[in-house]
Amino acid sequence: MKQDRINKLYEGLTNKELATLAFRVMADDGEADHAELELRRVASAVGRKSYECTDMEYQDWVTKFRDMAAFWSVLYWQEMAATYQATALLHAARADDDEPKVLKLALKVIELRHSRLVALDEVLGEVCSAHGIQPDSIRQICGAVPSKKAAEEEPHATYLGTLRRNFSKILNGDRA
Repeated sequence: MKQDRINKLYEGLTNKELATLAFRVMADDGEADHAELELRRVASAVGRKSYECTDMEYQDWVTKFRDMAAFWSVLYWQEMAATYQATALLHAARADDDEPKVLKLALKVIELRHSRLVALDEVLGEVCSAHGIQPDSIRQICGAVPSKKAAEEEPHATYLGTLRRNFSKILNGDRA
C-alpha cells in the first residue's frame, strides 16, 4: 500500500523533479538496496516516448569527440594556469636576489609544465590522426594554441602514457 502511494506521488512530478530526485538518490550514501529500489520507482514514473533520431553510432562518436575535446581542454588550461603561476613566481624571485631557491623551483615547475604541454600536444596529434580530425580544430574549440616544441624537447613520458590511456578510454567508450 505504501509503495502505491509513493508511485502515485512520483507520477505527479515533472521530469525535472524526477531527475532531481534520482540525482539525490544516486548521491545519497545510504543503503544500496534502498537506492536501487528508489531509482526503479523514479524510472517507472518517467513517461515513455518514441523518437526518430540520427543514427546512434553517429551520436556516440560526436559525443566521444566532444568529450575528448573537453577533456583535452581542461588538461591544457590546467597546465597553462600552472605555467602562468610559475612564471609570476619566477618574476617575483628575479626581483628579489635573496631567493635563489624560489627561482630554481619556478624554473623547474615551468620546465615540468612545458613538458606536460608537449605531451598534451603529442597525444592530441596521435588521437586526431587516428580519427581523421585536424588537431587545430580541437585547439580552436578549446581556445588553445599549439605548444612550441623545440627539436630536443621530449614530452613528459609518464604523463604521456597516462594521457594515452585516458584518451583511449574516452574514445573506446570506457567511462569507468
